[in-house]
Amino acid sequence: MFTASITAPAATGTYTLTLGMVRDGVAWFGNTKSVTITVVEPAPKPQFELIAGSALTMSDSTLRGVRLGTTAEDIRAQFKCEVTVKDTSGNAVADSAAVGTGCTVNQVGGTGVATLVVVGDINGDGATGATDLMAIKTHLTGHTALKDMFYEAGDYNSDTLVSTDDYLALKVLIKKGTSKGFKAFGGALLLWGQKTFYSVVLTAVILLLPHQSFR
Repeated sequence: MFTASITAPAATGTYTLTLGMVRDGVAWFGNTKSVTITVVEPAPKPQFELIAGSALTMSDSTLRGVRLGTTAEDIRAQFKCEVTVKDTSGNAVADSAAVGTGCTVNQVGGTGVATLVVVGDINGDGATGATDLMAIKTHLTGHTALKDMFYEAGDYNSDTLVSTDDYLALKVLIKKGTSKGFKAFGGALLLWGQKTFYSVVLTAVILLLPHQSFR
């Protein structure tokens, strides 16, 4: 008894494989065995696409809608296919680690790649801090302009402009200690513009005061 590896034809179809024994340079001898082999198209790999109902959007090789505090594991769960998440140096991001602007999602066994934009995280560390505020400040003063994904990351209130509104919103977010995890207060600031921004701040302050009646 012996085993052997046989490579199937590249073209799909039904083939008959006949096996027998041969004495090299002399003749075939003994019984033969024929088997039918069907070659089919390989199963298609899952596409580099987001799952149905995902809160994220992907276009122009850019993944948007990523919130502060989102982990690599959270990102991987949003795709139909197997993906890895890498930092700006090309190193794999740990499942429990927060992703930042500039990280990439890479399709395993495929060519799909998308770059992440995390609104509020301009320097790519996965959180909002003094460095991000400085980046907006230098942009507003005309010293260093924010471009492309970094501009998108600086547009915290999603009005397509990086302005003093975004600077103030991030400043409040940092003071409240909610730059990681994107808590409700930060989520509220993302959804409203300047006028509502101040009303949200006022509401938050009132909620923090001891319960009392106002007349």
